[in-house]
Amino acid sequence: MGLLRTFLSSLRPFRVVLICNANRTRSPYAAARLSAVVESTVERAGKNTRRNNSAARKIEIISAGVHAVMGEPPHPLMARVARERGLKLRNWQAVPFDVFLEKEADLVLTMDSEQRDTLIRRFPKLKRRVVRLTDFGLEEESVNGGGDIQDPTMLGIEDHRRIADILDRELERIAPLLLARANQSGG
Repeated sequence: MGLLRTFLSSLRPFRVVLICNANRTRSPYAAARLSAVVESTVERAGKNTRRNNSAARKIEIISAGVHAVMGEPPHPLMARVARERGLKLRNWQAVPFDVFLEKEADLVLTMDSEQRDTLIRRFPKLKRRVVRLTDFGLEEESVNGGGDIQDPTMLGIEDHRRIADILDRELERIAPLLLARANQSGG
C-alpha cells in the first residue's frame, strides 16, 4: 500500500497555494504572475531539459484568502496592473482557504506573517508547509527574510504597481526553487 500511495502521489501536481487576506489583490496577481514565471523559467532552462519541462506541467498554482468571500472579483486596480503587465484576471474569483486546500497543498506561501500565523492556528497540520513568500528558500524560513508584502487594497494605483513590482521580484526569485522542489517531490 505504501508503494502504491507513493506512486499515486507522484502523479498529482505539486500544489502551491498563494495566500492573502481577501484573495482579491495580492494572491490572484501573484498566482497569475507565478504561472507565467514558471513557464518562462522552464523555457529559459532549455527545451532539452525534460525534467524541468515535466515539472512545469505538474506545478499547480492556486490562490486563496484567509478571510475571502467565495466568488468576489479581483480588486479593479490590481486587475488593471495585471493587464498592464500582460496577465489576465478576468474570469478569476476569490476562494477561501479551507480544509480541502489544507489537505491538498504541498506548499502555502503567505503575503505576511499574520496570515501565516492565522493558518497555523486554524490548521495545525499545515505548520511545516506554510511560509511567508519573502522567506521561502532562505536558510531559515519563517525568521525575518524580506518582510511582509503590504496590502494595497485601500491605496492607489501607484501603490498597486509598487506591490506588483515586489511580487514580480520575489516570484522570479522563487520559481527555480519551486521547480526543484516539484522535481524532488516527484510532482
